[in-house]
Amino acid sequence: MPDNPHYVDVARMPVDEHGQLIDMSEMSEEQKRAVRYRLCYALSELLHVFSDEPGYLVAGYHLDKGNIDELPQGRYLVNQFVKAVGMGVMQLLIVDRGYIDGAFISEVKQQLKADVLVPLKVSMDVLKDAIQLAESDLNAHSGWKLYKKYEHRGMSFVEEVCVIDDPGIWDECTVTLHVSLMRIKCNDTVLKYWGLATTYKPAAASEAFDTYANRTSIEERHKQFKKSWNISKFSSTDRSLVESHVLFTLLTYSLVQLYLSKQHLCELADKTITSLHQEEQLGKNSVVVYGKRNFAVFDLDEYTDIVAHLKPQARDCFCAWLERFRTNGKMRTE
Repeated sequence: MPDNPHYVDVARMPVDEHGQLIDMSEMSEEQKRAVRYRLCYALSELLHVFSDEPGYLVAGYHLDKGNIDELPQGRYLVNQFVKAVGMGVMQLLIVDRGYIDGAFISEVKQQLKADVLVPLKVSMDVLKDAIQLAESDLNAHSGWKLYKKYEHRGMSFVEEVCVIDDPGIWDECTVTLHVSLMRIKCNDTVLKYWGLATTYKPAAASEAFDTYANRTSIEERHKQFKKSWNISKFSSTDRSLVESHVLFTLLTYSLVQLYLSKQHLCELADKTITSLHQEEQLGKNSVVVYGKRNFAVFDLDEYTDIVAHLKPQARDCFCAWLERFRTNGKMRTE
């Protein structure tokens, strides 16, 4: 937020210019003193992910002081959603590591009747126990299964997965957990383990990882809200107007998503800045320039640069051609 003392319910936090919290855990005291603290709000969103087609809807949000813990915000959002729509509508809740809390996971499963998928921290005993069980071939579903092979910088990597049922004791968590493990190997040497905990039993070892892949697109939505939808461009410091700005921004986004879905434009609903840039690099969004029997293909950046630096005579010819093209196009459509 701008450094304006009239903003209500804000907090000074170590965040960068994009609103990302700066990790100071490994900084020296001198580095910590150099970190700039900025005024900020904390915004948590509950997104509905379409299961049968691309698209995301904002199912709820909570705006609060910038120093509030995300777990209370998440608990409030989930409870309010179930209270509004009833049990059984929310079937699976995908959360990040900020929501690793045994009591919260148990509450969602037992009281709200929804399953939870959450990544585990490396330091957690439940993950360590699952790895030990998997490597001893105890309780694993037929051992490790191949998930993916790929090459990177001339080296071959292999990802393998397995599922461990109820691997260990988590005092705060009173429901049974299933841990889906992945180990990444290079030249038969294990480089890394990581795991996902679910309150449901996956049908296959790869299922939890396939589902969690949605997390990338979900994070992209959060970035778009902040950078492309101007959700923090408040025209007033009044708390009610700030709330209205956030509400109508998220509501407009959801209405656009619904329109694209109803008009069978789901591919557009799922587009992100990153995916559009990747398509451009693959030639899906490029400019093809024809000249008699010859043609050339340019990416958008290169073509824009060429047009911007045309010499006066060439630019005049180009503008004249555009005018003829517009005129002919109107004649064909009238």
